[in-house]
Amino acid sequence: SLPIDDSTPKAPFTIPEIKKLCAAAGDQWQGMILLGTYTGMRMADAANMIWGSIDLAEGVIDFCPRKTKRKNRWVKVPMHPALKVYFEALPSSDDPAAPVFPDLAGKRPEALSKQFKKIMVKAGVADKTTQADPDGVGRRVSSRSFHSTRHTATSLLANADVPEEIRQAIVGHSDDQTHQIYTHYDTNTLRKAIEKMKGA
Repeated sequence: SLPIDDSTPKAPFTIPEIKKLCAAAGDQWQGMILLGTYTGMRMADAANMIWGSIDLAEGVIDFCPRKTKRKNRWVKVPMHPALKVYFEALPSSDDPAAPVFPDLAGKRPEALSKQFKKIMVKAGVADKTTQADPDGVGRRVSSRSFHSTRHTATSLLANADVPEEIRQAIVGHSDDQTHQIYTHYDTNTLRKAIEKMKGA
């Protein structure tokens, strides 16, 4: 079973940090990071992406997230230019069921998480570990992991003034409450909002 980490507080990566992570990652992990950043795709879905889900001619990724597989809820996401460039440079397969990332497909989430942590360390991207229990008892929780790219995607869209319902459709959130947890407004966006307020 896959770990459900949507309830764990996460911090998004900045674009400079995403660039550092991509520079420190191998080719396949670079694609994973771009998928997380520009579609909000979860780690297991990205790792097990197949060529049949990628339509370079139309410029879309069409897939059914594992989390919503029982409901047969598919997500169709237009490709960000950076993603399209990445996939066009990859040697594709004639087999639509072939994995896009053969070295990562089928790996346990725990193993993938460890690999990503090593990339973070190599990239010099800081992590912040907090105690789940304020009394200092219980498991320690990392505020940054691959799942943070999902927060990055949602926040990039929000800070670009993309309406909430469109953001939810892109990242596959089914309710407003969950979506709000993933939305982190930057200071510049908040400043622009304040400047729109009429003076006394």
